[in-house]
Amino acid sequence: MSDLILWTRQEEALAARLRAGETCRVRRAYVERKYGASGANFLTAYGFFAAEMARRIPPQPGEELPYWLHGTAAGTGLFAAAPLLRLRVPRGECLLFDARRWNRVLNLEYLGADAADERRFAAELARQGVPRAEAVFRLPFYPLLRREITASWALLFAGPPPAPAYLGAAVWRLDPAWLAPA
Repeated sequence: MSDLILWTRQEEALAARLRAGETCRVRRAYVERKYGASGANFLTAYGFFAAEMARRIPPQPGEELPYWLHGTAAGTGLFAAAPLLRLRVPRGECLLFDARRWNRVLNLEYLGADAADERRFAAELARQGVPRAEAVFRLPFYPLLRREITASWALLFAGPPPAPAYLGAAVWRLDPAWLAPA
């Protein structure tokens, strides 16, 4: 398998540890502390993503949650303050996805197989009086709709990888051997 050039922004302390030769891993407690109750949507989506990733690329001991990588430097947020890291990552270490569809998962939306499926689900929400898909996660009245939405998220990983501008990738760790010159 070939390597992919991917980009990420990480806090200075983590970037320094990586440059010093340390392999870095995300701790679940850190993410929960960072996002807390205000990040319920993110934690729901991230939990789904981590479980799917574990099914596809089993984590090693100590690998709890994935890091986010991007197909372009611009995808990391050009004006972000955190250091930009260029990585050469073995393809087999990455779970690739379309960042546009990931944004829909973050908004707890339904991912349809096609336009007709999207319309069908929107009609079902309207029939049940649900203003938008995200509401089924806040209210206890829609367990079947919630299950249908979360099942649809598996489509995040379907199809060929998108163009680099929309390419998202996740890895269980950041390995110092992956650092590549910018």
